[in-house]
Amino acid sequence: TGIFTRIKGDQQKLIEDLKNSRLYLIPGHKAELFCLAAEEAKELCVPIVTLGIGCLAERVEHGKSGFIAKNKYEFANFALELFNNDSLWFQMRNFLLENRGKNNWIKVAKKLIEQIWPKIIEIYFRVLKKIYLKVLNEYSGFHIQDWSITIFLYAFFWKERIFRNLRFQF
Repeated sequence: TGIFTRIKGDQQKLIEDLKNSRLYLIPGHKAELFCLAAEEAKELCVPIVTLGIGCLAERVEHGKSGFIAKNKYEFANFALELFNNDSLWFQMRNFLLENRGKNNWIKVAKKLIEQIWPKIIEIYFRVLKKIYLKVLNEYSGFHIQDWSITIFLYAFFWKERIFRNLRFQF
């Protein structure tokens, strides 16, 4: 039938299995943080069908590099569709071929930093505001003599102006 189950083990065997596969069926696991096997399947241009559990929803572009099913019935239907529909399979394989090798660690790290940088700045200023209010509450008649406090006040009150157009550059 051409359908086989993989058992955890040899990484080289996984690559060989993927090279001989029409598609990769992997529901996912809640503890999965990256799923290297799914990334390898994409690089080997093997469409993926998943339930999107764990990180697998991030690995698959629904309808382009595979399918993210909402339940086990959809999972089975997507798998059958890719097994039986050569046109759909070639469309996904061609998408994977066109995008093969386009991801690298620099691009992934840059994307991550662009996503988390605004949150880091928000938390930073929330903490600074708490420190500033505590200093004002504890020291009545507070005079700004310390240089770091002066910078803090400048950054706190002008944060929108300072960070509005800040972009992380590599």
